[in-house]
Parts: sequence; C-alpha cells; structure tokens
Amino acid sequence: MPIIKTYRVKATKSASIPFVRAWHLDQPRNNQRSEVIEEVSGWVFTEGQPGPLLIELHVDGERVQSCPPNIPVPKARRAVFGSDDPSPNDITAGFSIGVPLSATSIRLVFVYEYQSVTAAKITASNTFKVQEGLGGYLFLDNDTNKSVDQFTGRITLGTQAREGWEKFFEGLRHLEADGAIAKLMICPANEEVFSDLYPHKRGVSTPVDNVVDLAGPGQLVDHFGALSAEREAAFSKIDTHWSDYGARIGAAVYLQSVGLASFASHLPTSFKDHRRFGDLGGKLTPQQSGTFLVLDPAEHVPPSYSNGIDNHGRIWVYDSTQAPVAETLVLFGDSYSVSLSAILARVFKRVVYVYSAASTNRTVLDHEKPKYVLCQTNQRFVTGAPLVNEDLEAKLSRKLQTVGSIDQPTAAGKNAFYAKLMQHLARNATA
Repeated sequence: MPIIKTYRVKATKSASIPFVRAWHLDQPRNNQRSEVIEEVSGWVFTEGQPGPLLIELHVDGERVQSCPPNIPVPKARRAVFGSDDPSPNDITAGFSIGVPLSATSIRLVFVYEYQSVTAAKITASNTFKVQEGLGGYLFLDNDTNKSVDQFTGRITLGTQAREGWEKFFEGLRHLEADGAIAKLMICPANEEVFSDLYPHKRGVSTPVDNVVDLAGPGQLVDHFGALSAEREAAFSKIDTHWSDYGARIGAAVYLQSVGLASFASHLPTSFKDHRRFGDLGGKLTPQQSGTFLVLDPAEHVPPSYSNGIDNHGRIWVYDSTQAPVAETLVLFGDSYSVSLSAILARVFKRVVYVYSAASTNRTVLDHEKPKYVLCQTNQRFVTGAPLVNEDLEAKLSRKLQTVGSIDQPTAAGKNAFYAKLMQHLARNATA
C-alpha cells in the first residue's frame, strides 16, 4: 500500500531576493499529496544582465546538487519582460533537479555573485492515516488518539485519566442509588476485534484494560465476545465503526445486561449490504470501497426530534408507542450510537440520544428521569475519561456561535424542552 505524503512549500517572494527579477516554482505545488516528488522545477530571471546564477538543492541538511538554469522557457520570459526584454535570445532560465526518494526536507537556494538566498523550503509529512492488515482489512494509523500505541501498550492510563475514570464510575453508582440502571459500553476498535489481522502485537496492558480494571461489578456491558463471534458482519474492512448489524449485536447484549433479554426479539432483523468508502477507505488514493450491513430502509424510523447539531451536542429523541418496554432510556454516546439509538428505539418507549462520548448531563437526566442510562464510548477515546455532569449548554452555545441559529422543529410534550433550550441558547449566541 502506498504511503501518501503532503508536501508543503514556503517560497520567498521575488521582491525579497535582491538579484532576482522574477521566479516561479512549478513543482512541487504547495499541499501536493503524492507518494514522492521526483523533481524540483521552475524558472528564475535575474535583474540586469545575466550573471553566474546557480541553483542549489539541499536535501535533509546536505547540498546534493548545484547547476545553472539551463532549460528554455520562452513563454515565461515573454511574460516577465514583454517588449522590454534586454536579451530576447537568452531564454534558458528554467531548472529541473531530481530529488532523492527518501527526501523529507528540501531547501532550494539561489547563489549569485557571492550572495546566497533560500528561495523555497519544502517539507514532507506523512499524512497517511491508514495501514493495511491481512485480508485487505484497513486500520487507523498516525491518528490523534495514537491507536497503535494504545493497542501495543506503549500508552497506558495516566494518573489524571485514572482519577477521571474513578469519578465517572462513582457517578454511575450515584445514578444507581437514585433508582436508575446505569451502564458503560466501550465499543471495541476494529484492531481489537481483528487482532490476528492487525500489523502490531497487542500489549499486555492497554488503556482499555486499565479502564476495565477500574470498573465496579456489573457496570460494564461486555459485548466483545458477541461482536467477535460475528466480526465479519459486525464490522467492515474499510471503516473503524461497527455496522448497523454490529450495533444490533451490542443492543442485544445490553438488553441482557439489564434484565431485558426477552425483548431482544423486538430488535430489527432485516439488514442489507451497502457499499461505501468508509472513514478508512475514503482516506486512500484512490478511494477504496467496501460493504456494510445496514438496517433495511423499510425498518428505519427517524427520530421524532433532532436539535440539528452534528456530532458533539447532538440530541435525538425517539418516541415509540409500539415499543414493548414502557420506559425511557437516556443514551450518552458517540458516533457508534447513531445506529445503536435507532435500534434500541425498537424496544424502549422513549430513547434520548445525546452525543457526549459517555459524559453525563444533569439537565437531561433531571428532565427525563430515566429508568435506564447507557453511557457509550469507544476504545480509542478511553485515554480521556468522560465527565460527570458535563456542561452541555456551554457546548451547544459554542456550536451555535460557529454554525449560527438552527431552526427548531415544532415539538410538543417533553421534546419541547429541548427546542426551547436551543432557541434560548441561539438568542444568547447572537446577542
């Protein structure tokens, strides 16, 4: 699999080089994405009569080549000098210099009559965030969560993160004391599920292991075994997330963990293959597609309320009079809960999904007074602990300051509370 790099160019303007009338860098272009750059090319014209100009190429701190501009560039010369050209026959102002394949830092230097000026600095960065395992499975690499270091155990939970998780599990115990059934679900990374296909060996102790050790009895939803048993259907080769079918497996295990296993028969059973690029396949050049088992569109029911916010701060509410469990489930989740919330809505009369990556919020809990609370995050996020009573209103206010006012749908009953909250925050954001 090719490693794609991004080449960034910082060029010195012609006016800032005393002996240069005009110059231009043709290759590479700024922010060019490619495996390698084979050459540094362009043209340069000096002020006044042509002099002994040399082009130097420095690669990773060492000068590797020095040559005069010796390629004809008649169009460039006409564009620079026009009818005032003092030397119309001198058109050899172009240059093209080969670059070693391993180059990561390049400096283009103009040398003229004992003067030396850096004309351009070119740096290459590995932006390739995907690695390929066995069987064509794709995995994250170079991501901000350092998933490779987490999996191999080079990173474990620090003191601050441990203390944060201890406070979080204590918060779940307080919810239980208030009468709710509160659980944490950590959705596994695809490298955990397909560890035998992953290019790296799992560490003895990893951040997710540390979190599991901190959890109290019965606080975790243990769905890893069920997902692993049907891993090809539960995940895809080209995405980090579970499929809708994987979310159904997670939902069934959750129901079992809260004593509602008999209601798993109400979960959707019809799924279809859907081809997409995914969040891994879409990063490749060219993009690579794969199949997902998605919920049959005929079985999909949209939320009865949405606050119009994408990702963090999103609030979706599902109301179902046909659901067999006449209780409210509040789901504090992340992107995995997009499908999980819709699937659990087939069982619970009311499902309130708040995108918070497992952080709880007192305002929502006080309003809903749910019997069931499920906090969902994913394996890569566990190096930072979720918060107890996160300030959701402040998060929504920041979002509204960025996206502006969002029209709220007509909402009645309990959903009107969220619409009014959004309208209030929107007025304050634009005040």
